Amino acid sequence: MEPVKLELDMEEILEKPINEQIKDLIRIAFMTHSEVNRQGKVIYGNGKEGLCESVRKQGRSLVFLWSAFCTAAGTYGGILYAHLVK
Repeated sequence: MEPVKLELDMEEILEKPINEQIKDLIRIAFMTHSEVNRQGKVIYGNGKEGLCESVRKQGRSLVFLWSAFCTAAGTYGGILYAHLVK
């Protein structure tokens, strides 16, 4: 696909014939569509693991690690308290 100059002024656009204006708009629309599809595949994965699922898995892992740490710290604190009270 040939590149489209996106930094057009209003005067430049109006100087072009209608068929060239329409061709440029169609090229921009298709390039935008392909870019949105590419970004969607990165974010949502399109059948594979995307960015959203990766972040969700890391969040679950952090919650699990934090829960394990709090449980271990609470258990250690309880044992320490039981020894100090004796």
